[in-house]
Amino acid sequence: MTIRISFALCLLGCATLAAQSPMTCRLVDIPAQTIRAEGLSELLSDVLISCTGGTPVASGMAPQYQLLVVSNTPLSPRLVPPPKPDSTLILDGPLQTTVKLTDVLAVIDEPSAADQRPCAPLAPETHCLVDARSAAAGPNVFQGTLLQDNAVLFSKLPVNPPGEGKTRFIRITNLRASARNIPKLPDPDSITLNAQLFDSAGREVAMQNNRQVAAIAKPGILASVRTIHDEGVGPNTPALIVTPAMLPQSQPTREQAFLVKFTEGFASAFKRRNLGTTSADPGYVLTQADPGGPANTESGFYNAAFPSTHGLDQAGLADSGTRLKVVLTGIPENVHIWASARDSESGATNYSETTPRALLTYATRSGGGPFAKNNPGHETFSLFYPENGSVTLVWEVMAADAGAIESLSFEIRAFAPNGVARLGTASVHAGPAPIPGDGADATGAVAAAAVPGFLENPDDPVPAFQVVPTLSSTAATAVSAASLSGTAVAPDSLVSLFGAGLAPVTATSGAAPVTPLAEVRVEVIDNSGTRRSAPLLLVSPTQINLLLNPDTTLGQAAVIVRNGSREVATGTLRVNAVAPGLFSAAGSGMGLATGQAITVTESATRTADLARFDAARNQWLSIPVVLAPASGTFLRLYGSGIRGAGSLAAVSLRVGEQSVPVTRTGPSGIAGIDLIEAGPLPQSLSGRGEVAVNLTVEGRAANPLTIFIQ
Repeated sequence: MTIRISFALCLLGCATLAAQSPMTCRLVDIPAQTIRAEGLSELLSDVLISCTGGTPVASGMAPQYQLLVVSNTPLSPRLVPPPKPDSTLILDGPLQTTVKLTDVLAVIDEPSAADQRPCAPLAPETHCLVDARSAAAGPNVFQGTLLQDNAVLFSKLPVNPPGEGKTRFIRITNLRASARNIPKLPDPDSITLNAQLFDSAGREVAMQNNRQVAAIAKPGILASVRTIHDEGVGPNTPALIVTPAMLPQSQPTREQAFLVKFTEGFASAFKRRNLGTTSADPGYVLTQADPGGPANTESGFYNAAFPSTHGLDQAGLADSGTRLKVVLTGIPENVHIWASARDSESGATNYSETTPRALLTYATRSGGGPFAKNNPGHETFSLFYPENGSVTLVWEVMAADAGAIESLSFEIRAFAPNGVARLGTASVHAGPAPIPGDGADATGAVAAAAVPGFLENPDDPVPAFQVVPTLSSTAATAVSAASLSGTAVAPDSLVSLFGAGLAPVTATSGAAPVTPLAEVRVEVIDNSGTRRSAPLLLVSPTQINLLLNPDTTLGQAAVIVRNGSREVATGTLRVNAVAPGLFSAAGSGMGLATGQAITVTESATRTADLARFDAARNQWLSIPVVLAPASGTFLRLYGSGIRGAGSLAAVSLRVGEQSVPVTRTGPSGIAGIDLIEAGPLPQSLSGRGEVAVNLTVEGRAANPLTIFIQ
């Protein structure tokens, strides 16, 4: 690629403005910049060219040169302003290209910010001439054009040879590139730059060491979900597990909170926007135009005094500091979110109570847009209402320490405004922002519009918090698998254990329970001291479903969960003769009942389900029960913990507050599941609509459910 461009430039045939004696140049060794591997518009190290010798021009125009910088990967400079469709740059020869002015700058002789004078012609295809007699007052900062996706060209750059024993410097700054498309050979993590200088006759100026490694890519920003005490959790384990009763209706506390933590992969991966950026005034910017001066900001070489011509007043200025984005999905219904409006102390480095290091901002879904502080409405927290179970949170870095690997933590709290939180698990997908979507090229090649810009984190979302039916202070809590509530279970019934880190994977047994399942084993030690392995139907990081042995002695029992030979959780359960629970259609122990309505007429018997799942609405809907006027309509319900009843007379059922005779109870033929048949339903229930179904066994009430009677 370098050969092709060099050949093309040799055809330019630019007019010679002055006699030129040979001068020689070399690249000054500048350490490679460490850049973020996920970055799409990362600042590279400057290219600094040192030239000596030649014959200086004493009068007339300074000689003009073509300076070409070529990268081994596509560059992503800021185009300022965007090119017009019909605008072309004619390089005094056959080579033509669309004018793509960039904010890549060539700075001559390392002037201070006050002495920097940009070349700002009215038309982008024209050039600045420098009179050798008044060079000290002429332009010394020049804009480059994007010749092709990996090459920046400075056409007709006026450089007066310094003469024998003297040195002239040309600094190329604001070079940006994506770390995504670095060639695998010779080094998949290194971005290299080649510099070539041609005189007005197309002759290449001798340049020593014309190649430099400008950047080395490393993973920059790592995200994790942690407990409020900055404790790590397993890959499939929520950092917060609560019951609906544990979620307050307002003012959530740290007891209903977890952290999302961002950690630098290397020092200086976090960057504020500009040297003027502070949490007190996030939009304030300062000139940072000290040639070669370290800034550790997302902005590069920027001089606020430059004119607006061709976007020079914005050259080098980033759109934002590093942004850290969290997307919460699967938030259970009626759960709302508080998010910390600044970095949190737990798990953070360099935390300051008075000076936030990151602030919550309003942003687009991709994390872009101008900074707009999200002012907290509740102490230091902002309220978010989930939309379709999702919330997007974006914080922008306001301060960073380039000499230390830092972490920033953000606290997220959950609450239920009307006290009726649904069960479910919310997940987090976190990473740097903005990602392509605010105009940035998804490949990261050629002029990413968002500076900085990042690839979206390719990792899958991880569990953040879970709302479960019940939870105690023990590591594993046992409830009826039918009702998902209550304080007791029964022999030969289905039991659900809830906890954290119960299993490394999710697995099911199929038709019949087995032990072990996915190397997980649950031991139950009953009140007599007998130890048994419980057959398992489901294992997952937070829930295990098991069948309690029919010979389990009544009273207190201990539960031990083992993964291989390692004990991962313990708990207790209370075993009663009966612990009635009814299965609901949604599997939550609430809402519509699972079962059938059996209608008997003189000519036929018809069976219909009590509920159906509507995929379009993503919810269970009732199927109306039509009462038969003749022989009657019967109910068949399913539950667990019922078969231990002493007699049929010990089982009662009320539908819509009316007693319905129970005709049969007992095993259904499926392990641990009991059936209850009752009827006929009273004709007085006709037209009642949604009615409650209440089952009582030996004085113990099951979870109430509903059916719909037409």
